[in-house]
Amino acid sequence: MPDYPGLTVSVPLFFEINGSIDFETLGRYLEDVCKNECIYAVYAMAYNTRYRMLSISEVLEVNRFVCRVTKAHGKRVFVGHPIQVSQQELYGYLTEIAYESPDGVSMLYPERFFGQTDPIMEFIGTPKRFGLEIVVHESKLVSGFDGSLVNWPRALIERLVSELDIKALKEDSFDDALSSFIFEQSKIYDFTFILAGGGKQRLVPLLDRGVLTWLNGTTVFLPRLIDQTYMGFVSRDRVFTDFYLERIEKPFFDECVSKFGWHLAHKAALSFFGYGKPVERFPHAKVTKDMSIKMSVCLDGIASAVDELHENS
Repeated sequence: MPDYPGLTVSVPLFFEINGSIDFETLGRYLEDVCKNECIYAVYAMAYNTRYRMLSISEVLEVNRFVCRVTKAHGKRVFVGHPIQVSQQELYGYLTEIAYESPDGVSMLYPERFFGQTDPIMEFIGTPKRFGLEIVVHESKLVSGFDGSLVNWPRALIERLVSELDIKALKEDSFDDALSSFIFEQSKIYDFTFILAGGGKQRLVPLLDRGVLTWLNGTTVFLPRLIDQTYMGFVSRDRVFTDFYLERIEKPFFDECVSKFGWHLAHKAALSFFGYGKPVERFPHAKVTKDMSIKMSVCLDGIASAVDELHENS
């Protein structure tokens, strides 16, 4: 494979009907992911890996599992942290996860934003106390004044990347101007810029700017296509990318994500393609039987497109 970093692969979490964690499916899924070469990092994170549904001990258990399976294949691995924790609990968690030697800890600021940068800097900088690299999960902040979602101020971003030696930043604002600004900062301060949100329709224009890794979207439920998809897009293979966008990406986002939301749509798709059951833990919204039936028409079409890709590869 050419010298490209590869996709940043998000880790979904699977549950049994009784609510227990389905480690058998998680392990099988990670094995399928790690067969690929074009992977920058395997990334367990706040929302796709369902941290809000887990206890602190379960977050640690899941992330230990992800680290061990992934590192056995020589892949880079990022893990997150329990969302609502005291400082003492966060310190305890980081002490324990450090034994697994993750390549970075993804820090998601969990509180409202009142215009103060010091609390965010202190929180995000915490892994350094434990000899761990920092990965920033930069999504919109919740305003402490009116509850609205707000972008990170550029001054906060500049302070963060200049004062903290960060490993990577997952840019999840859905704001192209802010994405471009942070990407330029990544060149100055030498951290990996990971584009997230908006699908490959948003990615394509940024490839020409030099963006080389992004959070996988539709390949979350199609891990066997990771190498082919990544190389198709970074090499600007128009035949492949046009086919992928028209037969896989656009149908899934138009017919599934736009109607049911990313988290339910991709859980239904994972189950359709053989990964676990389409169930969630309380109090997460659930994939209903009616949703599964409606999405199955689109997913059947995607399965046919995947078969065509394999026949022609």
